[in-house]
Amino acid sequence: MTPMDRIVQNIPLSFFMDVMDNTNGAWAKASHMKYEEPERQSMLGQNRHAYSESAFRDAAVSSGLSCTSPHTKPAGGRYSLVSSDNIYFIRSNIQAHCGIPKPTAFRKSWASLNRWLDPVQLDIFSEKEIPDNTRLCALIVSTYNRKNEDQTVPAFLGLGIPDHDFSRWKLLKPLEDVFALYHDLDVTSKEVYEKQPEIIDKAIPRLKKRD
Repeated sequence: MTPMDRIVQNIPLSFFMDVMDNTNGAWAKASHMKYEEPERQSMLGQNRHAYSESAFRDAAVSSGLSCTSPHTKPAGGRYSLVSSDNIYFIRSNIQAHCGIPKPTAFRKSWASLNRWLDPVQLDIFSEKEIPDNTRLCALIVSTYNRKNEDQTVPAFLGLGIPDHDFSRWKLLKPLEDVFALYHDLDVTSKEVYEKQPEIIDKAIPRLKKRD
């Protein structure tokens, strides 16, 4: 089973739909606030982040997923963590590109769960431990538009699965493509149901003749 198969089968579509709706609302709210020009850029970025964190948690609660706000290690901040069925979601920092986000300690720690996505080379003389393949880490990824473009919505909003050492993406999809996976699964399920063979009873009852 691929990571996306696991996500689609265990995480409700409503979560990702609410992440999109809530995040768009968060960015619009941040953009329409009044800022003095010297502080505008930094305050806009901080408010986008703060409102997006809240939007992320609200989406989780609406879909019945577990949501916590752990402290970073080393201490100094907090972040939002959403989980269900051993699948863990965090957010990337908001950046100008879709490359791997800033490799903070907590992001690298969660990404290490994805070690099983890399092939394991074993031999009879090796004592390497086979990575746990029951847990998965994914990130909600967002980027901003250039100055002369729309600042009220993200330039990109998607789902990323990082490499175990947080050096690159194993997979990165816009949320619209994630929605399509649920649609495909729904269509396939309906087709399987509709194509169930109809069993026709061809037996003809006959009265037993009397001697």
